[in-house]
Amino acid sequence: MNLIDAAEPALVFRPDDTVSKVASEMYRQRKDEAVIAEGSNYIGTITARDLVKRNIPNPDKTVISKLKAAITPVGPFSPDADIREIVNAVLINSYKSVPIVSDGKFYMATKLGLMALLPKDSMKGKTAADVMIFPYCISTDDGLDVARSIIRQMGVQRLAIVGKDDRAEGIIDTLDLLGTVVEKKRRKVGELGGDKVKLGKVLASSRSIMQPGLVRAAPDTPLPQLVKSMLDKKTDTAVIESKKFQGIVTPVQILKLLSKEVSGIRVTVSGMQDEDTFIKTVVDEQLRNEVKKLAKFVPIEYLVLSVDQHEYEGKRVKYSVKGRLITQKGSFFAGDHAWDITKAVRGVLQKFEAEISRKQGKSRGFRQGSRGPPKEAF
Repeated sequence: MNLIDAAEPALVFRPDDTVSKVASEMYRQRKDEAVIAEGSNYIGTITARDLVKRNIPNPDKTVISKLKAAITPVGPFSPDADIREIVNAVLINSYKSVPIVSDGKFYMATKLGLMALLPKDSMKGKTAADVMIFPYCISTDDGLDVARSIIRQMGVQRLAIVGKDDRAEGIIDTLDLLGTVVEKKRRKVGELGGDKVKLGKVLASSRSIMQPGLVRAAPDTPLPQLVKSMLDKKTDTAVIESKKFQGIVTPVQILKLLSKEVSGIRVTVSGMQDEDTFIKTVVDEQLRNEVKKLAKFVPIEYLVLSVDQHEYEGKRVKYSVKGRLITQKGSFFAGDHAWDITKAVRGVLQKFEAEISRKQGKSRGFRQGSRGPPKEAF
């Protein structure tokens, strides 16, 4: 199976299409991301999450080009791109899918589809318990206003809906909330119609809101078996239960298995395949030392670095390094550039350390004992 086989045709919109039209079609076709382009001229992607977290007073009159901050110029990637580069882009930027262009056509490689391309040995011997996380939760009595507020404030993409018996009743994500973005004062062909949704009066646990086809598994379920179930049902969330709700598994936790462990922490680095062995060794040592240091201040989930060469001067190469540090207390992003790759990597790591110190100085160590996940779009 290649990258195109794991992808699906993209939803494509023009910059002058309205927010109402885009949101309606994404909601109807259950697409988390869409491509914005003028003909074959790619502009960027827009996500359900970016639309949900914004207050758009007149979505039926506001065109997408007005939401410049919501359009992300990621990719597009080619069909022969290395899967590790694709996965790295997903992990660094919290994308649910990334665009691919082939023969002038746009496709989206989703995190769910990318799971099908993972080497089988990356999941060998692992169970659901090895990769599950505990998400933010709401109760069956909470309304859509509560769900949207948490998704907006905490920066997550999905919530578990838990009943009084401590069992998961369902999952709700940004795509399920996308219909609430649309102004419904008038009907248009191909757009949502009817009265505007009053979020506080609609329960998040409503069968018309929650995702269908929930995958349930026990903590000791072999991971390859769980992945197969998720792919078969085409759902990117699995609920893990043992008499009561234990957590969830999403593609992010599974895609992280492509990374390697450094001091017990998952670390993924891409863009260094052409560097010599000595440079790779130096960068590995930098990562090992810094991860140990940072882990003393905050529990780390994983670290992702992406290295690019973006400027040349004779034989000299200028490197750009982007990184994302996911911790149990929050998500951090940093970037740096230098003519020496080790200096650029060190700059990113030092920025992580400074930001963590600054955040701890404000909150004095954060709130202890939280079962919530890192602030990321898992």
